[in-house]
Amino acid sequence: MLDDKMGPDLILQILKRESGTTFDRDYIHTQVVFLCAGMDLVLQSHPEKFTQDQLKLATNGFSAENLIASTQFGKLYRGKIKHDDKSGEEKDVTLKIWEHQKCSLHDLRSKLKTEVLFLKHHNHPNLVKLVGCCESDELLATIYDISPLDTLHNLLDKDEINWQQTVNIALQFARLLEELHRSDYLVRNISPDHIMIDKECNPILFDLSMLTGGFFGDVPNGSIWGSPGYIDPRLISAGKLLGARSPWSVKCDIYSYGALLLSLIGKKAFNPENKEETKADCWAKKEFKPDCSLVHKKLQDDPLYDARCGNDITALAMCCLEYYPQSRPIMLQIVKFLEKRQIKVGDA
Repeated sequence: MLDDKMGPDLILQILKRESGTTFDRDYIHTQVVFLCAGMDLVLQSHPEKFTQDQLKLATNGFSAENLIASTQFGKLYRGKIKHDDKSGEEKDVTLKIWEHQKCSLHDLRSKLKTEVLFLKHHNHPNLVKLVGCCESDELLATIYDISPLDTLHNLLDKDEINWQQTVNIALQFARLLEELHRSDYLVRNISPDHIMIDKECNPILFDLSMLTGGFFGDVPNGSIWGSPGYIDPRLISAGKLLGARSPWSVKCDIYSYGALLLSLIGKKAFNPENKEETKADCWAKKEFKPDCSLVHKKLQDDPLYDARCGNDITALAMCCLEYYPQSRPIMLQIVKFLEKRQIKVGDA
């Protein structure tokens, strides 16, 4: 158990002890492979090709009532498509329309192809399942096999996630990141905007537009893209100092995960369009004190909430935000830490 003097340094010690791993301050991924241990290789059939007219029909003309949310590189819609068989039955799907005023059509098409290629070959319970795509001159879209409750961002805004679900989402997403990192992938745009929550309240990562590593290769030179409110601030200063050399590393994803964890426990989903809104990491750095909880009061009032667990997870998030990347934990340590604090179904 943690004592009353808990802080990021102590959390690092606990992470090492509970994960059974040695914390290496010069930790570098060495497994640059096509297959990742723990992630199933799925040599799916070629993704189905859709036309713009088919997708208009599926979303009732991209109607406002079918709009789920805006993402970093487009918009997310609910839709219905007909099965290939003769039954005429419709299937609930989610469509991501790719658009961005700062990206050329060529860049967006490249990002779409990256995402489709990855999803075609990989399967994980917390990765979205690909149905198909559209690559017409007028429309770029990917179609996913999911009918979600909503995005994590929207559910945080609606205040519809309890404590058990909060810990479960944090743990499941950590497991996904651990497996991606183990195969040398970087997500690079971790954000509640890019995670859907399914009807069993499982987190599903659906935006892989900035994925690098593995068989996709290194981060493009000079690339500082990230999700506003969840990007490691050292990336900006390091990018300016390093010029064309990319400062991205696995520890940047760790920082983003820490900011995401703070959004979860503090019910603070950052909206870049709200100029007066404080980013979760900035808020936490100002408010955090050793052995304190940054868990939202409504979550603290949850019957399943445990104060020590709240303090532990707060300190874990702060550990992920450590200024020096080598002082941040790795995802395996985070997973082991959260597994010891998850609320089992039988406990509810």
